[in-house]
Amino acid sequence: MPDFRQLLSQFASGIVVLTTALEVPFGVTCQSFFSQSLNPPCIATSVSKKSSTLPQFKSAGHFGVNVLAADQADLATQFARKDGDRWEGVNWELSPAGNPRISGALAWMDCRIMVDVEAGDHVMLIGEVLDAAIADAQEHPLIFFRGGFHTPLIDSRNRQ
Repeated sequence: MPDFRQLLSQFASGIVVLTTALEVPFGVTCQSFFSQSLNPPCIATSVSKKSSTLPQFKSAGHFGVNVLAADQADLATQFARKDGDRWEGVNWELSPAGNPRISGALAWMDCRIMVDVEAGDHVMLIGEVLDAAIADAQEHPLIFFRGGFHTPLIDSRNRQ
C-alpha cells in the first residue's frame, strides 16, 4: 500500500476556514469538509484533536465556514499555522450567530454543532446550517491537490 498521505493527496478538495468567537476570534484552515444532509441542511468537517481551535469550537457550540476563493491561498496558509496571530491583516466581520466571516470568501455558513464524534486523530463536527450566503463574485474556488493550492483548469459552465 502506498503512503496514506500520498494516496489521499490524489483527491482534490476545496479549502475552507472554520471560525468561531468567544471573547476573541478563532479560525483554522480545513480541507475535510462535505455536505452531510439536505434536510435538515447539515455539513460535516474534521478537526485535528491537536488543533488549538477545537476546544473553542466545542465550547462555543457553533462555527462558521468560509469557502475560500482562488486568490486566498495566503489566508489558507495563515490559518493553517500553529502559532502567531492568524487574524493579522484579515478583513472580517462578525455574523449575527457570532462567527467571523472572512471578506472575499465565495460563500459562508453559520452552523450549530449537532454532534461531535472522535475518529482516530480527529474530531468530526456535524453542523446544522442555520444561515448562509453566496458572494456576488464569480471567482474560482481554492483547491488543494498533491500538497499544494490550485485553481480549476476546466470550467464546465463554458463548455460548448
